[in-house]
Amino acid sequence: MTDLPTGPLEPLAAGFPAASVADWEALVRAKAKDPDEPLITALEDRIEVAWLYTPADALAPDPGGVPGVDPFVRGSRTGTPWAIRQENGAPDRRGSNAQILEDLAGGATEVLLRIDPQGARGIPVSTVDELDEVLDGVYLDLAPVALEAGPHAAVAAGLLVELWRRRGHRAEELRGPLRLDPIGTLARSDADQ
Repeated sequence: MTDLPTGPLEPLAAGFPAASVADWEALVRAKAKDPDEPLITALEDRIEVAWLYTPADALAPDPGGVPGVDPFVRGSRTGTPWAIRQENGAPDRRGSNAQILEDLAGGATEVLLRIDPQGARGIPVSTVDELDEVLDGVYLDLAPVALEAGPHAAVAAGLLVELWRRRGHRAEELRGPLRLDPIGTLARSDADQ
């Protein structure tokens, strides 16, 4: 096994003569069939690709900002890989728990619980002990839990917060949307009637 260098690395272009944009353009023109041909290739859907790009062709900064920076229109987290959130709303708590553990072992990184205390449209959960049964074996500090509980959202959120406390988690180590949307819930429930 060879030792890797430990000091600053030499740029890849070190040892080669510097090339100007005109030098690069001459190399590109040498590949064109006609010396006066525009150095652009037309692709499908009227997309044009230049044969040569320079720093002058760089895009202007996105007016929407960048992730993790105010005004947060591109997200609030940076350096975090994409989340894979798997929904679970099985009609029984033990079946839900088994499915959640299987999903996490299979690559899911977050859990979305569809909760309905009556069990008609989700997991029948109405106490902290029942929620603890559903999330048994789930490391809540590693796998964020999101809730989908419709008109029961405030109660479900309270149960999740209480479970976090019961398991001894500090607020700063936990993530997961409680998805409280009282106006949207009212609008949907009125539409159902």
